[in-house]
Amino acid sequence: MTEALLFEDNGNATPEAHASGVAAACSADAISRVDVAALRDLCLREYENRPMGATADEIFTAVKWRVRGQLDELSIRPRVTELKKEGLIVQTTERRYNRKMHTCTVLVHKRFAKEAA
Repeated sequence: MTEALLFEDNGNATPEAHASGVAAACSADAISRVDVAALRDLCLREYENRPMGATADEIFTAVKWRVRGQLDELSIRPRVTELKKEGLIVQTTERRYNRKMHTCTVLVHKRFAKEAA
């Protein structure tokens, strides 16, 4: 399944995000206080340090303490989706439970893709 980008590079929600209602669910404070490109880079660096991979929620937990201002999961998930779409991180066959007890896909940095397969 192809996932559309939810935010442009300038941090504004895409038309797809508005149409799906996702944009309205995102915290306006979290989006306005965080530089989207910097947040995407921070997520990528976190994946580079995790050869066993991580879910988007695990990345959120690791990153939220490093970002000034308010940050929520809906700020991180689109960044992870963008990195996946760009081919910088790849999906593994592994799934893990998040704190809401939903199974989530584990993703790894592309340099660890062979080891994770």
